[in-house]
Formats: sequence, structure tokens, C-alpha cells
Amino acid sequence: MKRQLRNITICIVLLTMVLTACQEGSPTDNSATAKPDGTHDPNTTLPEYTELTEEDIARLDYLQNLHNEKVYNIQEFGAVPGEDVTEAIQLAIDTLQENGGGIIYFPAGIYYVNQVVTFKRGQNAPITLLGEIGGELRSKISVNNPHNTDGIMVESDNISFANLEFMHKANKGAAVCLTGDKATLYNCIFRNYTYGYTDSLLRVCGTGAVMSDLGFTVANEEGHSINFTKLPGILSQNNKLVDTHIGGEFDGIVIDSRDPEGCPENLLLSRLTFLNYSGGQLDIHAVRGCVVAGSMLDQGYYYCIKICPDGVGVEDLTITDNYISAAYRFSDDTFENYGIIFTNGDGKAKVHNVNISNNMIYYNRHGIYSENDRVSNLYISGNSVGDSTYSLNMKSLKDSTITANYFSSKFMIKIFTGENSIFSNVITQLDSGCDFDKYAKENVIAAKG
Repeated sequence: MKRQLRNITICIVLLTMVLTACQEGSPTDNSATAKPDGTHDPNTTLPEYTELTEEDIARLDYLQNLHNEKVYNIQEFGAVPGEDVTEAIQLAIDTLQENGGGIIYFPAGIYYVNQVVTFKRGQNAPITLLGEIGGELRSKISVNNPHNTDGIMVESDNISFANLEFMHKANKGAAVCLTGDKATLYNCIFRNYTYGYTDSLLRVCGTGAVMSDLGFTVANEEGHSINFTKLPGILSQNNKLVDTHIGGEFDGIVIDSRDPEGCPENLLLSRLTFLNYSGGQLDIHAVRGCVVAGSMLDQGYYYCIKICPDGVGVEDLTITDNYISAAYRFSDDTFENYGIIFTNGDGKAKVHNVNISNNMIYYNRHGIYSENDRVSNLYISGNSVGDSTYSLNMKSLKDSTITANYFSSKFMIKIFTGENSIFSNVITQLDSGCDFDKYAKENVIAAKG
């Protein structure tokens, strides 16, 4: 019966969101300083939602429709399935770099990589590592680096991986680390098999990576699937992850920086399915320009999206058209979980220009929650937030806009600073501690208490 009621609720709310979206227009035409008359300040418009470009699509199509290419069987370089093939892979890479690139084909089987494999910086001939294209048997690369460093290091540009399964068995380090430009990953699976793993299976540090149809499973709650980060001296820009599944008992994606003066920029996360159920699903520490769109974040354990600023902080973040539900322990009244949470981070870094629009945020103890008073220029619009103790619970609101939302549970903002616009919302229950007289006439308030 509970499942039926939940499904009915989801259908009703989705219909409400569609109607709201039709009335409000494109979710990309949002800014953090919308005024009660509906006009926007053009100087604070947030980044528009960007899908894959024609070049991105061509790179993915290439991996799906290979023909008339130079193909080299990895076994021609001495690789034997079931044995350590580190030297054979390195020899194949170096040979193809000297001969203008090509495809290194891995027939179905397990290939062990017990030392580091490196695509050397400056050698930028296009190379593809290609697994078995069809059938039940897969091409698997077992990364067993005993030194706990990254297993396959991609420092050169124009490197692709397709139809491969990466079996990671080290305690630390990524299975694959991308620091070069224009890497392309398609139809690859990443799995971790080591108890106590505390790193990320895929680390993305370069520029222009396009990743699609990936799958991640980590068998330890301390590990992550993907780490988008910036290293000193290396640009980390314009990376895109789409159509990817993240599952297992572990944390999902972490976005941070190892460069105190920079961070990843212009990151797209689109059409992702998060079903991992450890600490959290998307952890954002430092980024400038990031879109999270059209994704399902479901069964989160502690949080779905956490904005925890450190270093240079978080700026120009858009969260739009998602289903967000930290529902793994929803029935446990003693457990606090969050759809979207802003934490204090390092206590210094700021969060500026965040667009939260047209999302369905349900089955969380707190829908949207903030304990950080260094957050400014929020634009919260067109969301349906419900089945929570608090739909919205914020320590403070500064220079922000909240409009055209449906809040079916408690609504609370403790402190208002700067110029805020709050209008055209449906608020089912306004918390008695919220001084809302200034905005009451511009909203529909069902009850107070």
C-alpha cells in the first residue's frame, strides 16, 4: 500500500512540475536576481544547460562504428589472457604512438596489469583501447598495482577506451586517471573488489573528456566512483559525463581540487542514474560552472547532493530537471537525510550563484537544507519539494530568489540578508520561527506553526 501511495504521489508531482515548467518557460533562462515582476538582471544570468556538441557525438559515434582503421591485436605484442600484460600494453602504446595511432584490440578474456601503464605526455597520436564489441564474453583489464598509485595514467591527448571492464584490486589509486585532453570513454564498466578502498575508480583531471554509457560499482563504502579534480599546472575544463549508472555501497561522484588556486570548470553531468547507498551521491567541494541535469538521484543514504565548499569554493552551479530522493532510510525517524545540503566546508570558502530549478525533491528528511551563511545568489524555482520534515530549512538567505515552488512540508529561513525575492510559492506549513511578514502576501501559505 505504501509503495502504491508513493507511486501515486510521484505521478501527481511530476504532472505538477510539467505544468509549472510550461508556465515558467525554459529552465535555462534563470538568474539569481529575478524580481517580483518576473524580469531578470542580465548581469547575473547563470550558465545555460549545454548538451553534447556535434564534435562530442562524433567522438562517441566513432567508437561505435569503427571501420577502415589500423587495428592491432594486443596478443601480437605478447599479451596472454590470464597473465600479466603490463609490458605488452606499454609496448603496444609506444609502438602506435610512433606510427600515428590506431586501435589496440583486446579479445575477450582477463588481462592483468600489475604495474603502471602510461600514455606519455606529448605523444598525442589518437589511440583506442577496444574490447570485445558484442556477445556475452567481455574484455577485462584487472588493475593490481602493488604501489597503490593510479593504474593506467593517460597523460597524452586523444586517447579512447571502449567496451572494456576495469577490475580494480588495489587499496588506493584510480584504475584510470585522465590528465590529458580529449579523452573519450564509451561502454566501459568499473568495479572495485578490495575491502578498505578509499579512492576513486576514475579520476578526471584534464580537459574536454567525453564519457558515456559507463557503469560503476564499488564494494566499499569509503570509495568513490569518479573524482573530477584539478591538479596544479593542468587545466580541468569542459568535461562531460552522460548516460551513466552508479550503483553499489559507496559514495558516488566527488568534485574537488588539488590546486589551491583553481578548480574544475564547466562540468556537465547529464542523464545519470545514482543508486548508490553509502554516505552520499554527489559531493561538490570546488567548481566553477557545473550543470547537473536530467538525472535520478535515488536511495541516497545520508544525502543526494552536498555542496561543501573549500579552496576556491563553488560558483555557477545549476541543478535542474532531476529526481532527488535520499530515501534509503526514509522510514527511520531517528535518521537525518538530505536531498540537497549546503554545509560549512572549510569555514572560509563561499558558494555563489546556484540555480536549483524544476526538480522533484521527495522522500528526504530535509528537502533543501543549508547551515552555511556564506551562500549567496540562490535561484530556487519550479521545484516540488515534499514528504519531508522540512521542505526547505536554511540558516540564512542572502541576495536570492525563491519563486514558483511547491513546498508540501515545513518552510523555514532563520535570517534574511541583502535583497531577496520570494513570490508565487505554495507553502503548506510556514515554521513559526520564520519572520515572513514581508513576503506573506506574495505567496500562498496554508498554515503556520
